[in-house]
Formats: sequence, structure tokens, C-alpha cells
Amino acid sequence: MKHNLSLSWSTYASMSLVLGLGFGFGVACDWSANPSFPNPGAIEPESSRPEVGSVGTDRADQDDPARAGKRIDRRALLIGVTKYDHLRPEYHLQGPANDVQLMRRLLRESYGFSTDGIVCLAEDEAVPARRPTRANIEREFLRLADQANEGDQVVILLSGHGARQPEAIPPDPVYPEPDGIDEIFLPADVREWKGFPERVPSALIDNEIGVWLRAIAAKRAFVWVIFDCCHSGTMTRGAEVVRELPPGMLVPREELDQARERTSRRQAATGGRPSVKLAPFVPAQPSDYLVAFFACRPEEQTPESPQPPVAEDAKYYGLLTYTLVDILTKSATSKAPLTYREVVQRLQVRYAGRPQGSPTPLIEGQGQDRVVLGTEQPRRADLLLTRDNDGYKVNAGDLYGLTPGSVLAVTSPPGGEQEPNLLGYVRVSATRPFDATVQPCGYRGSPVASDLPPLSSCRTVFIDYGLRRLKVAIQASDGQEASRQTLQKALQPIADAKTGLVELVNDPRKADWLLRSDQNGVELFEASGNRPPFPLPPPRTLLFGSSLRQDLEKVFRARNLVALASRFEAERYRGSSEVDVEVEVLLQKNRQSTSGVAPAPAGGWVFRPGNLISFRIRNQSQSTRVDVTLLIVGIDLRIHNFYPRANDVGKSLIPGETLTIPTPPDAPGEINEKPPFGPESLVVIAVPAKNPPFDFAALAQSGLPLTRAEDVNQAPRSPLRELLESAMFGTGTRNGLEQSVADQYGLRILTWRTEPK
Repeated sequence: MKHNLSLSWSTYASMSLVLGLGFGFGVACDWSANPSFPNPGAIEPESSRPEVGSVGTDRADQDDPARAGKRIDRRALLIGVTKYDHLRPEYHLQGPANDVQLMRRLLRESYGFSTDGIVCLAEDEAVPARRPTRANIEREFLRLADQANEGDQVVILLSGHGARQPEAIPPDPVYPEPDGIDEIFLPADVREWKGFPERVPSALIDNEIGVWLRAIAAKRAFVWVIFDCCHSGTMTRGAEVVRELPPGMLVPREELDQARERTSRRQAATGGRPSVKLAPFVPAQPSDYLVAFFACRPEEQTPESPQPPVAEDAKYYGLLTYTLVDILTKSATSKAPLTYREVVQRLQVRYAGRPQGSPTPLIEGQGQDRVVLGTEQPRRADLLLTRDNDGYKVNAGDLYGLTPGSVLAVTSPPGGEQEPNLLGYVRVSATRPFDATVQPCGYRGSPVASDLPPLSSCRTVFIDYGLRRLKVAIQASDGQEASRQTLQKALQPIADAKTGLVELVNDPRKADWLLRSDQNGVELFEASGNRPPFPLPPPRTLLFGSSLRQDLEKVFRARNLVALASRFEAERYRGSSEVDVEVEVLLQKNRQSTSGVAPAPAGGWVFRPGNLISFRIRNQSQSTRVDVTLLIVGIDLRIHNFYPRANDVGKSLIPGETLTIPTPPDAPGEINEKPPFGPESLVVIAVPAKNPPFDFAALAQSGLPLTRAEDVNQAPRSPLRELLESAMFGTGTRNGLEQSVADQYGLRILTWRTEPK
């Protein structure tokens, strides 16, 4: 029966595993090396530049240090819009000007910014050149791009109302809006809708803000931009005021609906472009020099409210700015200052405790692991300890290879007065797919810690592999008995009979993996013959033992991900849930349009060099918004983020919404001519959107080294063989995945392969 490569399942959280993707991910290309700078030949969205006239004796020129020959390496542009010349008073705000003052004080007192290096555009600046009008904002952005130097630290704050308007007709040729809607920031002189071509007069459009930011980052200045504004919807909670205008007030609803319809027709005509926008206001190209903070998801609202809440003289501040400044005031003097990523993690934890609910602060940018306003990138664990009424938890579970009985070392959180130090240990008592419950324990003579602070870093020091052990056999050619003994000795430290990573078996037919030794060296080989052999260092070198263990640990983590998905596949019909996601593989005509959904031949899918492929995901849930993650398990067992890419903002999908995901970097996937060919895995994880969102960054790992090309064109294993082999990871409650939990998940497994032309 002919059918499309289309996966639908109803689950509380869902995963899909697609085997045999065959893009040569680990060999043919390295998507982690995305370009950091814009293509000089790219067409940029047109940016209007109204005449602003001379500001002669205004502070805008008097305070310009560049005119006085001063060298400034820390610059800030702080914009706070409280009053709107052409909007009714009830839509004015109180907090943005206070946000500017608060951020200015933080930068000066805690981060060494000079008065000359900070430009503030806010009502209380009391001069026309410092009002947050469109002309003044654009002038200062362009000035920053002109004056920034390599290595400068640049901070930009935009605090005020956010809104949306239809994109231009015709749309931007380089960055057409996937949903037909521009996100806009509202300056003080913004006006209501005027129709095409003007639309919302004086609004700052997301694409042009992206152009300005890209110009600064292209100077190799480190840019940190903070958007403390909403992008859609409106609501109020008591004293809180949401930074968004009511729907239909600025732009008629029918204009937005018509824009979406135009875009839908355009997508249909071109074969389908992405139908959701991932991150408003930031440039499309990734950059090592740009980090962006968002006050909320595009579909959420962010408030301003009196702070501190119980103070009689409390002032209005944006929730993002006020909480951010509080966190950074402590971190700035720390011996282990926070990274941008860690700051957002703390924001999310703070927000989650708000009784009135909260938006979801997000971060985007390849520089997330730099310390705030610095260049250092400290190496810290991805696992975090949290605490609630049920006890301690860590943000990793079955998907990450954690098992009950495993032990984690707990290190004090960064951002404190002292350098991070070991606080104690915790043992995993129960696991779920995305997190685990842990309890303080003694380990190697250390006492049980009595109190562990939230957001402490966790590092795995012991994994109880139990029934999940890898069965390994040694194959040595004639005359290689000494080598066999050396290999057995190397395996002993990880071959504990109860908890070790490896179970050493004598019969190669019972093994999952083989250690082959001959006169040419030693290789790690999958017993099924489905993957290429992986070379190891000479067995008598100091590196051999550690390399063997690291490779087997990578095998375990990758196979664990596959095995857990396989188990869910077998149980996918056991129940229903609130999540229903459809996944399709698309064949591309070219890099702009598709030729349709890939059909499913009776013998399975086969892709060859030159084929272009992309993916389309549709949330078919009745009422649940979902977060979607795609992971690739390569033929070399590399696990890497496919969507959202590392350091990018993911898009949660409302019911009925569709997302087309091109292969990074921002283009459909092309099957490479270079070997290896064979199966790879696409894992699609869909979970109900939550705050903070699930972070699967800790799943990523580098691949095993590949060997001779002539060895890698192996026959693909059957789906049944793959499913049966996954049983090596055990069933029941040993891995902490109770049946009642498993019923809430579902997935599909499809196989295909790539072949040479």
C-alpha cells in the first residue's frame, strides 16, 4: 500500500525516530561551524533613514566621545519608551524609563561602563535628541555600527510596547516573513495603521533592527541585545501591565488575517516555506558576536509592575529588566561570573515561582556560553540541580542515559562569592525521559550533604548500567594472543559483573560490539555490520584504555536514545494523550521550493547524492501548544542538535501550526557524494510547551572516528532487527520508566538508506 512518509501520534510528549537518514552528517559537513558574519553580497531589507537634522548643541553631540578622540570599548544604547505621542494615555507605560535608569546604574557601577559610553533614549532625558523617537533610535543604531571596534562590548536595551503588522507587499526578497507578519517595536512617535505601503508609521520593523544589529556584529564587537517587550496578545494581572497593545488597536485584525492568507497562498505556490517565525528582531544569520535576550515567547506577554512588590515607594519596572539586574548585580563581583545561558536559566527559575504565572524568557546566539560582558567561556556541566516539594531533581533522565543508582557530583552554583566547589553527591532514585529524581548520598568516603542549593551544577561520576550493559567480544587473528590479553585487560575496569558498562562475552555471535585486532591495529566494530569500523589507538599506548571507554560510552548514549525510542514505538498504541504531531520528509526541487512529500516505496526509502531534503512538522493537537526538538544520530554515533540548533530559539507550535525545517545552515539538506552511506537516525521530540522549556543540549556528543571508506557501505539492517537489538537496554522498571509513564509517549520508526550514485 502506498503511503507518505508521514508520522502521526497522540501522546503527552512524543518522539519519532527515523533511521537511515544518510546525510553523511558526521563526515560530509560540520554544521557547528556556521558562518558568524553576513554574506556581503546579500540583499538587506530596505531601511528608511529620515532626515534628523543637526543636533549641534544637544547632548547627543556634546557627549559623543568619538568626537573628542576618546577610546571606548564598552558601549550601551538604552531605549525606554513610556509615552506615545499618538496613542491614547491608557496605552502609555510607566516602567521603560525606570528600566533605562536601572540598567545604566548596573553598567556603570558593576561593569565599568563610563558615562560617555552610555546613550539613553527616554522621556526623562529631557532633550529632543534623547527622546525615543524612530529617528533618534535609528541614528544611534547607525552611530553604534560606525563607532564600534573589534572586541568592544555593546549592550542594547529596547524596553516598551511590541506589536505586529503585515509584511510589505511585495515581501522582503531576502527575508520574507514565514507567517506574513512583521514584529515591530513602537517608538514614541508611532502612529496607528495607515494602510499600504506605509502600514504603521514610524514603527521599527524586526528586519531592519536585524540589519542594524548585524552591522555592529560584523565589526566583531560583542553585542548583547535585550528585548523587554511583547510580540502578541494582551492581558493584565492586578497591578501588572502587559507591554502589548490590545489586538486590533494599532493594526486592524482583518489586515493581519489577510497578510497570513497572502503568505499561505505564496507558500502553496512555492512548495511550502516555513510557516512560523523562529526569533523576531535578530538577524537570520547566526553570529558568534551576537546574543539576544527575549522577555517572552512570541505568543506570550511580558508585564511591568511595581518593584519590589511590597515596598510603599515601589516603582514600575519591566519584569525582565528588574529580575535581570538583580541577578547580575550579584554575579558581577563573583569569582565565577555567570554566562549568558546561566543568566537565562536563573531567570526561568525565578519566573516559575511567580504565583500569577509568568512568560518564558529565552536566549538566542552562538555566544551564550561566554560570561556576561566578557570573552571567557568557562567549561561547566550541563546538568542542573533543582528542588521542589517532591525533593531534588536534575534536568536529565532516560534520554540522557541516566539510570537508577547512578551518582552525580554536585558543585556550588556559579555567580556566588566563592569559586565553585564540590558540595557533595546525589544518587538517582528514579528516572523519567527528561528528568530524574535524586537524593543526597555519601560517595567514596564523603558524608551525605544536608542541604544543596538549587541551580548547582551536576556531573556524572558513576553510571549503574545494570541490564543495559554492552555485550562485547574480542576477535584476534592468529598470532595475536598477546593483543587479546591486552584488550581483555583494558576492558576489565569497565566490565564489572553488576554495574559495568561492558559485559565481556566469548562468543562473537552473542556480542553487540566487537574488538578486532590484527596486524593493522585495533578497531571497534558493530557486530551487525551495519556501521563502519572505528579505529582505536595502538593497544599498548596510554591513550588506548581511555579512548576505548570514551567510544563505548558514546555508543551507549547513542544506542540508549535509539533504544528508548524503539520501546516507545512498540507501545505507541497503548494510550492517547494531548499531543498529536505529524512529521513529513520533503523532497526539494531546489533550495527555495519543494516537489512534495517523499513517497514510501515498498522496499524502503533510498536517497542518493544530489537529493535535497527538508522536514515539515505540524501540530495536530486539539488544544496543546508543543515544543519540538529534532536530534540527529549519525552513522558515527554523533548526536547533534538539528532543530533548534544549539544556541538558537526554538518555536513552540500552536494547534494547527506548521513548521518547515531546512537542513542547517538555513538550507535544505543535500545528500553528499562522500561516504559513508547507510542508516542514520532522526529523533523528533514533541512535549507540551512549558516554562522553563526542556533543554536537550546535554544530549549532544561528538562521533567516533571513522576509518576506510571502502569499509562503510554496509547493508542496512531491518527495522525488526533494530527493534529486537534495542531490547539490550532492558524493560520494566529497571530504567525507571514505569509503564504508566510509558503509556503517555509514542513514536514511529521508519528506515531508509543512502546509496552512491
